[in-house]
Amino acid sequence: MQRPQTVLLKEYLPVAKAVAFNELLVMSKLCGLPEDQYTVWRSNSFNCNVVPARPAVTRPSTRSPPVVPLLGYFVSAPTEEAASLSMDAEADSVWLVYRWEGLRPLNMYLSDVRPPEAATSFFKKREVAEAEAWRARHAMLRAVARALLSAVAHCHGAGVTHGSISSGTVFLSSTRDEDADSLFVKVDNFGFGRLDPAGSPLGLATPQLPGQDIDSTSPREGRKHDLQATALTLLETFAAATATSPSGALPRTSLTRLLFDIYPEDVAGLRHYCADDPALGRLVALLDEGDRAGWDFISQLVKGNRDASELVLHPFLKLA
Repeated sequence: MQRPQTVLLKEYLPVAKAVAFNELLVMSKLCGLPEDQYTVWRSNSFNCNVVPARPAVTRPSTRSPPVVPLLGYFVSAPTEEAASLSMDAEADSVWLVYRWEGLRPLNMYLSDVRPPEAATSFFKKREVAEAEAWRARHAMLRAVARALLSAVAHCHGAGVTHGSISSGTVFLSSTRDEDADSLFVKVDNFGFGRLDPAGSPLGLATPQLPGQDIDSTSPREGRKHDLQATALTLLETFAAATATSPSGALPRTSLTRLLFDIYPEDVAGLRHYCADDPALGRLVALLDEGDRAGWDFISQLVKGNRDASELVLHPFLKLA
């Protein structure tokens, strides 16, 4: 008998059915809807197994496609907790079933990350060891940026805008600095995604689902929003991973205010603000590398005028 697969089970309340169906529509554009090849068992204790109905091998996580893989979906009675929150306790919930690949949520990385530890020895001074540790951290952060931007480029190229990129929708294959060279990223939660007619269609059939008329009326604005959300997510990550004290980690709300209210289209002003705060010294050092290439990278993301596939080749992401 085939071994059960570990899954991520997402429940959408009846009031959020449109979001669930929208996510299915977007996922069909990115990957195609799953075939009817899985049997799902769910007990009252909220455990769920998804077992292939015909022989298959549980696959390890892979780089491509850069989205969390959808295994299936079903409509069933809500959990007790969900029923207590629903306006109609008798209405069914929509359940989406995703393969759990052991990836790490970016928001957990942000809460757990600490300054890198210097590997000192009798033959290596602390200053040298610390410099090496920070170089490895910077390489890791550029790898995260490359991988996330590549995932965004994949979605846009497939004719989809995500609509809600944040640290809660990004998953990392590793959070270890030494794994930077092999790092890959996957994105999740496409409930607010949109079909982008400017993208290249994959030739997949549109599922016959409620709420399928969700084509974006402004494709460029959708892609621009994704790039700006990517800028916020990366700045939040850079700040947390370079912070040497709690005050060095900038929350997304603060970054949103700085980027779009206080210093709109003025990344030079933002750099000056950060440089005046000693707690942000490591963040400034990271973005100053390559003749301040990091600041230009953030500026290009915020402007949103260039395609994600083009920004993946930005000089900041090519630094050694």
